[in-house]
Amino acid sequence: MVELLIERKYDVTILHTGTHKPLQKMCPWYYDNSVKIVYSNPFKVEILKKDMTSLLGDDFYYDLVLVSYGKPADIAKYFSEGTRRKFGHWISLHGSVVYDNWGNGVLNSVDGIQVGPITEESPLLTTDGKFNSKPNSWNPKLDRMILTEQSLREVVPDATIMRVGGVYGPYDLFPNFYTAVRRIVDKRPFIILPERLAGVFGSGWCYSRNQAEMIILAIDQPNKSKGETFNVAEDRTVTVRQWVQICADALGSDIEIIEMPYEIAVPGYPIVGGTGGVEQPYSSNLKAKKLLGYEDVVHVVDAISETAKYLAENPPDDVVISNLQDPCDYENEDKLVELWRKRDYKACMEMKWPKPYGFGHFYYGPKYNPGDGDVAGDMEAKYAGKYDPFKLKRVTTSSSKL
Repeated sequence: MVELLIERKYDVTILHTGTHKPLQKMCPWYYDNSVKIVYSNPFKVEILKKDMTSLLGDDFYYDLVLVSYGKPADIAKYFSEGTRRKFGHWISLHGSVVYDNWGNGVLNSVDGIQVGPITEESPLLTTDGKFNSKPNSWNPKLDRMILTEQSLREVVPDATIMRVGGVYGPYDLFPNFYTAVRRIVDKRPFIILPERLAGVFGSGWCYSRNQAEMIILAIDQPNKSKGETFNVAEDRTVTVRQWVQICADALGSDIEIIEMPYEIAVPGYPIVGGTGGVEQPYSSNLKAKKLLGYEDVVHVVDAISETAKYLAENPPDDVVISNLQDPCDYENEDKLVELWRKRDYKACMEMKWPKPYGFGHFYYGPKYNPGDGDVAGDMEAKYAGKYDPFKLKRVTTSSSKL
C-alpha cells in the first residue's frame, strides 16, 4: 500500500505503535527515510494527539488519511476539530464480520447462516439488519465494531469504508494457511477437513496485493468512492479443499485430503474455523468492480501458491502458532483416520483430544471455541478490558496502563 502511494508521489506519514516493525527486505522505505514515521497509540486518542502535536503542531493537513486499526471514529473526531478538518479523503478499513451471516439478527435460515454472496446491502448484526440500528450480536467486540462504523459515518459522512474479511500473503501476522502448510512440510500422508466445509474458503479473504489494488482505486477516484462502503474481496472465491490442494501443488506434495463430518473432523477446526458444519457465505466485490473498475492483479492460484511457498520457508513463531490453536496432535490424528477407514464412526465420535483444537484466537462467531481455554464460550470474558497494542493482548481495565 505504501509503495503504491509513493509511486503516486504522496508524501507519506505512517503512524503505528512500533510493535510490528516490517522486515527491511519487505519495506525498504521504512528504513531509508522515504516516509515519516510517528510512533503512538491509535487506541488512545489523547496520546495520539499529544504525539502528533509535538511532531507536526496543531495546523497540519493530509490530503488522504487511511486508517487500518485503532479507534477510527475517535481519531476522526480529533482530525475534525477546529475551524476546518485536517484531511481531504478519509478511508477506513473495517471488518466484514459485521454482516449477519450467522443468523443472529434478522436472518434465520437453515443452520442459521446465510448462503450465497454477501453484498454491501446484506443485513448487519443489528436488531433489524439496518446500518443505523442497535447492534444485537452475541459478541461485545462485534457490537463495538458496528458502533464504530456508525460513529465514523456521523463524524465523516463522506468517508470511504472498506469491509475486509481477511488478508493473506507473505509477511501475514496471522497466517491461517500455515495450518495446512505445516502438515505438508511435515510430510504428513493426509490432512483432515470437515465435509461441506470443503466449500467456500472464508468470507472476503483477499491477497495483500489485490487488497491494496482495491484501496488504491478508491484513493485514485475519490469522486466515486467518497461516502461509499465496499467489500474487499477477490474476483475468484476458492473452496477450502481447493486452497489446500493449491498449497500442496505449490510445494510438490501429493498429500491426501480426507473429508469427514464436522463433528468428527476435529483436527480440521483450525483450518475452517467454527462455522458449525455449514457452508460459508462469501463476499461479493461487484460494487467495487462496477464503481472503481476493480480486477485482481494477482490470480488467486498464484497468490495462494506464493503464500504457501513463503510460509514453508518462513514458519511463524511460537506465539503465532499458539494463536492458530492447532496443536498438530499427529498421533491422535493417525488414530482418527485409522478408525475412519474401519468405518468405526462411534469410536470416531468418542475420540478424546488432550490437546484442544480451536477455531483460531480471532474467531468471532457464536459457537463454543474449545481453543479459548478458560474463557471458551464466554465472549464477555474473552473481550473484557482493553486491547494493549504494546502487550499484544487484552488487559483488564484495572491493570490497563494504555
